[in-house]
Amino acid sequence: MIARILKIICILLSLIFTPLTYASDTLSSFPSDQSQDPMRNLNQGIYKMNDALDKGVLKPVAKAYDTVTPNAVEKSVHNFFMNLQRIPSFINDILQVNLYYAAADLWRFTINSTVGIGGLFDVASAMDVPYFPNDFGLTLARWGWRESSYFIMPFWGPSTIRDAIALLPYYFMTVYPYIHPAWIGWTLLGIDAIDMRTQYLKLEDLRAQASFDPYVFQRNAYLQRRNSMIAKITGHPLKNNFEDELDHDDDENTNSKENTNSKETTKTTPKK
Repeated sequence: MIARILKIICILLSLIFTPLTYASDTLSSFPSDQSQDPMRNLNQGIYKMNDALDKGVLKPVAKAYDTVTPNAVEKSVHNFFMNLQRIPSFINDILQVNLYYAAADLWRFTINSTVGIGGLFDVASAMDVPYFPNDFGLTLARWGWRESSYFIMPFWGPSTIRDAIALLPYYFMTVYPYIHPAWIGWTLLGIDAIDMRTQYLKLEDLRAQASFDPYVFQRNAYLQRRNSMIAKITGHPLKNNFEDELDHDDDENTNSKENTNSKETTKTTPKK
């Protein structure tokens, strides 16, 4: 019963936000030099909500998991879920007609599922088998939808209109919907989410040291990563629309420091 309720909630969220975000995306389908973040006010509100949820629930759970779980076990759990991701990745390789990626994903999954004991050990990496993460959002990009507006999904995190729409089809490419009883699949999804959040604990110091606000840092990091992945599969690099904004932020910080230093120098200079 609980599993069915959770599934209904996830589907409803997708149905609610997908039409809204799709309609908003039409506003950004003008010249390519326009910002990829036309819904910034909405995104910042969702970001604050997600950040509060993360600090109140997800981060404490991830920290507790990281503390009580031995490193070797934690690594094996991470390897297990990374191995499961080879299945939807392989499907999207085929949809993109990328036989090289498909062969690499199939070979990696076969090695880690057998020699790696169900994916608990990443033997394929030790054998230098290539690793190519892939998903349905990249498939849509491969077939023409390369540029898309930035959108933060409630309870999920950074995304784009394209990637948000692709999330539901991608879910049905994974093994989770086909695991019975259903509660086992949802339990695995929960553990996978905790594992992902635990991996991000190591990146928080980098975000804390950023000279610009965390919203901008998260947005740019996500879009740069996705644009890099899209460029790899399409051969068409996308323009980073936020470089000027970052330069502007850095210039403001530099000018602010220079003005402060100038004032301090004026105050400390003795009068003649």
